[in-house]
Amino acid sequence: MYISLIQDSGGPIGLVDAYTPATSPAWLASDCFKVASGNDHIGILSLAGEVLTLGCAEQGQLGRVHQIFSYRGGRKGVMAILTPQVVRCQKPRHAPKPKFVDIFCGHFNMFALTEDHALYVWGLNNYGQLGTDDTKSCFQPRRLPDDTFEELKELQVSGGQHHTVLSCAGNVYVMGRRDYGRLGLGQDDEQEPLRPKRVSSLSGAVDVAAGCACSLAVLESGRVYGWGMNTNLQLGVKTADEDLWTPVEVGGNWLENKKVLGVSLGGQHAALLVQDDSSTSHTPNSSHSNTSHSNTSISHGNTTTENQNTHQDMDHTPQNELELQDKKPS
Repeated sequence: MYISLIQDSGGPIGLVDAYTPATSPAWLASDCFKVASGNDHIGILSLAGEVLTLGCAEQGQLGRVHQIFSYRGGRKGVMAILTPQVVRCQKPRHAPKPKFVDIFCGHFNMFALTEDHALYVWGLNNYGQLGTDDTKSCFQPRRLPDDTFEELKELQVSGGQHHTVLSCAGNVYVMGRRDYGRLGLGQDDEQEPLRPKRVSSLSGAVDVAAGCACSLAVLESGRVYGWGMNTNLQLGVKTADEDLWTPVEVGGNWLENKKVLGVSLGGQHAALLVQDDSSTSHTPNSSHSNTSHSNTSISHGNTTTENQNTHQDMDHTPQNELELQDKKPS
């Protein structure tokens, strides 16, 4: 596994050597099964079922660094956070340690699924984006209650700046900040869900993605739906300067005879993986109606963050830990 540079609120912190950018690919770990990345942290799932993390720890996103050491490792030094180390989970006495089978990163947090279908979360939670039923950030892994989902299978998670989109058994769930319509629950729902809340108009999804302030979902029919901020037409719907508060079908002639297989969202752009498929010939609706669909399903898309200066009242991501946890922009 190879990457080049990590930074925190104070600037670059290096990679292999402290405060020194890697000028060439640098080896970090072996026996890796999967790698996931957030803004400035990385999660590694090993073949042995362990989760290792490295990078910025200021918002708890490493899941293994106490808050007092979260800025550049405290007295332990910056290499304490740059060296990949195993995340430890609390467990009942005599119970076997969890074996993880999948990991997902949000901008400032992480999600890890075990082989016995338990979901652990950690990191920034200032809008309830971890689904823990509160807004307290987690510097150590926290297991979500077993009744959080009706059935925890075929799980995919994608984390945005302050919200999370999940697919589970074909259903779409959201949690976290609601502004700009990023949850797809409509303008009448004024509460920010602190636990996963189902988007009732979507079912049977096969892929999901969360951007900074918007979301996408792919259905098994090959159609794709988007909601949230659309300032730069990143949702593929011709409604610039208008937020989409409920899922709207994406596309036009450019998706005719195409089947969407997967999606990914960046700060102000989206990417769709498609294939030719004459059986999906249709012209997506351009209206903003919230239409229920059956036989749909979802997976995940990684996100990155970019400048939010294209939306006048969109908040910039604070760099200070206290601001991230305590300050809620209007």
